[in-house]
Amino acid sequence: MATPTFILPSAPTYTDGFVNGLNVYPNPTNFVANQVPFTRATTATRTNAAGLIELTPYNLINWSEQFDNGSWTKVASSVTANLTTSPSGLVNADALIENTATANHEIVQTTNVTTGTPYTYSIYVKANGRNRFKIQLANQFAANALAYYDLVTGLTYSVGVDATATMTNAGNGWYRCTITSTATSSGTAISYNTLVSTGTTTTYLGDGVSGLFIWGAQLVEGTAALPYLLTETRLNRPRVDFSLGGCPNLLLEPQRTNLVLYSEQFDNAWWSKATLSITANTTTSPSGVVNADTLDEGTTSSIHRLLGTVVSVTAGSNNSFSLYVKKGTMRYFRLVINDGNDTSRWIAAQFDLDTQTFTTGSGVGGGGTIVSSSIQSVGNGWFRVNLVGSLTLTGQVFPIIFGSDGTAINAADGRGGGAYSGTNKTLFIWGAQFESGAYPTTYVPTTAATVTRNSDTFVLSNVFTNNMISSAGGTWFVDLRDNQALIRDTFATLSIFQTSALTNSFVFFNHSTASGGRIQIAKFISGTATTIYTTTSNTSKIAIKWNGTTADIFENGVKVVSETAFTTTNMDSLTSGSGLRATINSMALWNTPLTDDELEVITGTAFDTYALMASNYNYILQ
Repeated sequence: MATPTFILPSAPTYTDGFVNGLNVYPNPTNFVANQVPFTRATTATRTNAAGLIELTPYNLINWSEQFDNGSWTKVASSVTANLTTSPSGLVNADALIENTATANHEIVQTTNVTTGTPYTYSIYVKANGRNRFKIQLANQFAANALAYYDLVTGLTYSVGVDATATMTNAGNGWYRCTITSTATSSGTAISYNTLVSTGTTTTYLGDGVSGLFIWGAQLVEGTAALPYLLTETRLNRPRVDFSLGGCPNLLLEPQRTNLVLYSEQFDNAWWSKATLSITANTTTSPSGVVNADTLDEGTTSSIHRLLGTVVSVTAGSNNSFSLYVKKGTMRYFRLVINDGNDTSRWIAAQFDLDTQTFTTGSGVGGGGTIVSSSIQSVGNGWFRVNLVGSLTLTGQVFPIIFGSDGTAINAADGRGGGAYSGTNKTLFIWGAQFESGAYPTTYVPTTAATVTRNSDTFVLSNVFTNNMISSAGGTWFVDLRDNQALIRDTFATLSIFQTSALTNSFVFFNHSTASGGRIQIAKFISGTATTIYTTTSNTSKIAIKWNGTTADIFENGVKVVSETAFTTTNMDSLTSGSGLRATINSMALWNTPLTDDELEVITGTAFDTYALMASNYNYILQ
C-alpha cells in the first residue's frame, strides 16, 4: 500500500456566524481559514474542555466590543468606535464620552439572569479624561451590587456589601475591572458602566469631551471572570463539544424545546413537593456553579415525590425526560412520565446510583411504551439520567421525580411511585429537561417560560465554482463520532449537491426505521434516490470519491461500496440540513478522487484525522 504524505494543519477557530475551516489549496503548506456560514439563531449549551456544561458562548453580553451598537444604551453620553488600541493589540477600542448635561454619564446593556446564580461582569477600561469608573448590576440583583475603580492607583474602592470586585492590570493603561454578585430573582438585569467625576460622584455636569476607553465587556455565570470571549449576536456560534473526551467535535442537533419550567429551581412552586423538601443552591452543579439543589425525602411513611406541573405533548408521541443527579445518601430514585396524574397510565425508570444501572416499568395494563432509558456519568459524581417513551390517550403529562427504597417497580404503584418510610436520604438534582423526541439532546435551561434551541446548520456555497471539487470529480471525507442508532425527529441530511439536497447529490441522512438506525448514505441522480450504505459503528470515518461516472465509499479503512453509478460532478453546495443529529470530528474535500490506498489510510481507525493529507486538500471542519 502506498503511504501518503501527511501534514498537521493549524487549529481552526469558531466565531459568531461561522465555522472556520482550513483551506490549503493550492499551496498545501499555507493554511488559511475558510469561513463556513453557520446558523442556529438561539442560545445552546455544550460541554467545554473542563467537562463543564456551559452556555455557548458563555459571554452573555451582545456586541461585546461594539459599544456603538444599538444593544448598548447610551445615557448622557456617546460612543466613538475604534479610536485606540485595545488589549488585543488592534485599533478596536471605543471611547465613551460624557455630554454636557448634569446626569449620570453611562452605557447600559440588559441581560436575562436566573435567581440564586452568581454572575461575574467584566470590562476593560482605560482613562481618557476621567480616571474613575463605577459598575453596578441592578434589577435582579441586591441594591449594593456595585463597585468603584481607580484607574490611577489600579485599586477598587467603595465596593458594595452585595458584591466582590477586582482590577487586573492589562498593560498600556488598561485594566480589566470585574464585579461578582448573585442574582436575587430571575428576569432582565442591567449592567451599568458609569463615569465618575470624583470619589463616588456619578451625577455631575459633563464637559462634552472627557470619558473612558472601553473594550471587551463580558457577563458570565459563576464567580470567575473567565477568559474574555468576543461576541456579536451571540446566537449563531457553532458548538465545539468535548463531551466525548479528547479532541472536540462539532455538534449538530435538531430543534428541541424544554417544556419543564424552572429547570434548575426545584424550590419553585412549579414543582409540587409531597413528603420531601428542597434546599436550593447547596452544591456545585455540572455547570461548575453552586446552583444545584438538595432533595431530602424526610421521614414520613408515604410516597416521596417531586411533581412537575402538567406539560402538553402530542398524544401517543415519544418524549424524553432527563435530569442531572448526584448521590447524597439516596441510592435509589425514579423518573416517571405520568398521564394526568393517573394511577395506571405511566412509565418509569428506577436508577441505582451505586451500580449505575436502572430498571423500567409501566402502569397497570401497560400504561405506556418505553423506548429507552440511560444513565451517563458527566464527572464529579454527577450523572445524567433519562427516560424516553410514550403514553396512550393523552395530550398532557407530568414529569415526576420519586424517591425510592429500591423496591422493584410494581405496575400497581400509585402514579409510578411506591410508598416507604423515609430516613432523610438526600439526592442532589439539577437541569431537568422534558422534550418531545425519542432521545435526549443537550440541556436547555429554563426559568418562567419554555425555551427552544433551534437546529444547528451550516452552508458552504460555491464548492465547485471555487475548485474544492472539480469536473474530474472529488473526495468528501466525514469523521462521525457518537454515531448512535436513533429514531429521528424528521428527515434531515448532511449533503453535497448541485441544485438541492434531493437532486444530484450525496447525502448522509438519519435512518427512518421505527427501531432507529445509524446514519445512512444515499445518492440522488435527477431526483431519484438510492440508499447505498448504512454506517456500522459509533465512530465512522467515511470517504466518498467520485469521478463523473462512478463512486466508491470507504468506511473505517475498508471499501464498502464499489463503482456505484454516479455521473454528477458540478455539485456546488455543502450543507447540514435542519434537524440532523450528528457529531463531526473533522470533514474535508479534495478536488480529485483520491486513490484507494490513500482512502484506506485516511479512513483507517489508526489514522489521526487532525493530520490530513497535503494532496489537493481543500477544507476541514475541526
